[in-house]
Amino acid sequence: MADAAVTVSAPALTAYIVSVLEALRMAPRNAAISADLMVRTDLRGVDSHGIGMLPKYVEWTRAGFIRPEAEPTVVRDDLATALVDGQRGLGHPASVLAMELAIAKAAAYGVGVVAVRNSNHFGACANYSMMALERGMIGFAVTNSPFVAMVPTFARKPMMGTNPLSLAAPAARHTPFVLDMATTTVAVGKLTVASRWNKPIPEGWGLDQQGRPTSDPREILASRLLSPLGGSRELGSHKGYGLGVMVDILAGVLSGGIYGNLLDRREHRPLLRGERRQAVPAAGRLHGGHGRHAAGPE
Repeated sequence: MADAAVTVSAPALTAYIVSVLEALRMAPRNAAISADLMVRTDLRGVDSHGIGMLPKYVEWTRAGFIRPEAEPTVVRDDLATALVDGQRGLGHPASVLAMELAIAKAAAYGVGVVAVRNSNHFGACANYSMMALERGMIGFAVTNSPFVAMVPTFARKPMMGTNPLSLAAPAARHTPFVLDMATTTVAVGKLTVASRWNKPIPEGWGLDQQGRPTSDPREILASRLLSPLGGSRELGSHKGYGLGVMVDILAGVLSGGIYGNLLDRREHRPLLRGERRQAVPAAGRLHGGHGRHAAGPE
């Protein structure tokens, strides 16, 4: 049986996350940024990308994939575009820096596009697209991952991450439009939540280690074989696969980071090296802000 739910106040949960991140040598400001975004994610009901990720962040730090003490830096700044290097730190601080920069550039030039490389997991994609709403702008964010999971249509081997995308658009006095979705049928975190509560999942979300559809989330977590959005070719999985490739191009190729299956996650090294490719799991991502006014009727 799953453990009973425990209710914890948001301030107490934030303080706990900060204490853990600071114990891992993260700077207080970056720990506060990361903790705030993680708790806000849970408060929005996205249990898969908030506090539930903290054990993984600790695990990846101890394995040498995340450098909590790292400070993201702007390595290129050209008019409406920029490039941020995450220095292998946790993704939240680098992504906040990038989106703040994109918003400032959109205010000055009408559009701002900032890429991030050499970063790590950053939680829920919508955290960053929604930052643009406060300035009456449209926000867009995409990210990829070196931990491959998506099995392309007609294939049995994973070739890319879950590669999510998010768009947030203001609507004046109305509720803003916010889209946040993986390009796989489901995110890995959703499987973790289902496994935690011993809940079955629909067949089509992923495959077991023999490449067969299964309703057991633990089997998919063990195989890490997720279907593209759509589930099967008959239901349009080629479209999800295409969206995943698009995200890989925008977040990985454009930023000079890892993309596709360049990283052998079993050996923790890239299969191919390029000028700006990193030898550790490091995601790339793209942030954009556009416009100066809220969309929709006043």
